[in-house]
Order: sequence, then C-alpha cells, then structure tokens
Amino acid sequence: MSPDNRFHELFQEKISGHLAALEQKRLVVRKYSMLMIGLFIAGIVIVIGRATGIATGPEMLVLIIGLIVSSVVMFFIFNSKRTAYATEYKQKIIRSVIDLVDPAFSYEPKQKIDPADYKKSGLYVHSYDTYRGDDLVKGQRGVTNFRFSELFTSYRVQTGKTTTTVTIFKGIFFIADFNKNFFSRTYAWSESNPQLNFFNKMFGSFNDGLEKVMLESPQFEERFIVYSSDQVESRYILSPSFMEKMVALQDKFGRGMVFSFVQGQVFMAIPTAKELFEPTVFRSPDEKGIEEYYNTLQMLVEIIDDLELNTRIWNKA
Repeated sequence: MSPDNRFHELFQEKISGHLAALEQKRLVVRKYSMLMIGLFIAGIVIVIGRATGIATGPEMLVLIIGLIVSSVVMFFIFNSKRTAYATEYKQKIIRSVIDLVDPAFSYEPKQKIDPADYKKSGLYVHSYDTYRGDDLVKGQRGVTNFRFSELFTSYRVQTGKTTTTVTIFKGIFFIADFNKNFFSRTYAWSESNPQLNFFNKMFGSFNDGLEKVMLESPQFEERFIVYSSDQVESRYILSPSFMEKMVALQDKFGRGMVFSFVQGQVFMAIPTAKELFEPTVFRSPDEKGIEEYYNTLQMLVEIIDDLELNTRIWNKA
C-alpha cells in the first residue's frame, strides 16, 4: 500500500470523525475574529472623521468610548474561544496524527523543551528576555530517545524611547541521544551566524576551552563553522560520513539548521517561518492539511534514521 493510501485509510478510521464538531467551533471563532476586524475598521473611520472635522460633537466621543469597550470585550471573548478551539484541535487531531506515527510517543501540547536544555546546547549563546514554546513530543525510535518542541526566544533592545524585539530562534528544537560516547562540547554553527563573536571570545565564559576545528570537507565548511573543547573527539563525532548526513539534513530542512554535541546528546535547531502545529481559524480542517502535520512529524522523527543514531558505536548502549 502506498504511503498516501495508508494515510487516507488511517485518516478515515482515526481522525475524520472529529472534524464536524471542530468545524462548528472554528466557525464561531472565525465569526468573532470578523467582528473584531469590523470594530477595528469602524474605529479607523471614526478617527479619520474626527481628524478631518467630518465627525465631531460629544456623541462621537461616546461612540469612540463604546467602540473601545466593545473591542476589549470582543478581544477577550475571541481569545478565549480561539484558545479553547486550539486546545481541542490539538487533543483530537494532533494527538491522533502522532498516534499514526507511533502511539507510544508522548505529546504535551502546552509543554516545551526545558530552558536548561536550550542553554546546555550552546546553539544560541545570546541571553533571552522571552522564552516560550509548546507541542512537546517525546519518545523512543529504535534504541534512541528523543524529544522536540516548537520554541521561540528573543531579546529586547532599548534605543532611546524605542524598544525593539530581536528574534534569536523560532522553530523546532530537537534533542536525541547520540550513538557514540563522548564527554566534550562540539558546536556546528551556521557559517553565516557563528555564536563566538569578538565580545564572547574576550569576555564570555561559554568559550572556555573551545578551539576552532578545521575539517577536511569543503562542502561542510561552506555551511558550518565548528568549535570544540576537544579536537580529537570532535573528529570522532564528525566523521566524513556523518558530515555528509548533516549537509543532507540541511538540504532537507533549510540552511539555518545547526547542531551541537554535548555530553552524549545531539542538539538540533531547525528555524521555521511559521508555527507548524497551530490550527488556523480561516480554513476548515481537512485531510490535505492534516496530512501536512503527518508528513512534518514523520520528517522530524526520521532525523534519527537520517543520522543513523540507532547504529551504536563500540560501547554505547
């Protein structure tokens, strides 16, 4: 049976029964979103009217106050219903899709990768002001334990009276057991975004003991800049065949994908332009859209196969 036919059969058996009830709730959320848009447009019209002198008088002030109050109330109603819809959608649809991949995987829609793991990875060394995420998936594929979630980190820059938010990372953060024993720290950062700038090198404690690693792969070194606390172990980890696999994964997920190898684990950050598992209220849930979730989850879990992490080396149990 082809993968498409298999998904269609599983969709009909496990998922399609949830769609009618979810569609009714989606329509309610969309109605409130349209009402909010209507109030916003009305507010703009009134403000323009007052600015041009077309709409004046005390009755307009009352109308403006009424619009503000209505907008605030509408926002809270909309947000409450959207949250409830997203929660039910994830419980029924995303959970079911994960079951299609492997029912043994755990799924916690409101949880995320622990900040301690993010820091341990060393993939992004800039301090953050915002750390949020969701859709934590944990499991075991073969003999390899893994976990991943969506994650967003950012920091604020104050320039005079202006505050700007700068995104550090937005995407999927993936952690898995590595198939070789090692005790060093090795970082394969993007060649276009190395994390050891001049300031970090001079004043940061993170870089203690790190040295740049030169590897014999021009294609790899076009993509990555590597630092490690152990030159020998870094080459043990980054064998020629493994570097080829990392390049292939970048081709699959995008040039922004970066890796680190710390205390027997591999950390991977995969930037994405959108939140991958959030439902939209402007489109009905259908088989095609849900298959995208399935394909995305399969691609993420197959990272373990792509890197051959189930092939244990020497005494790695």
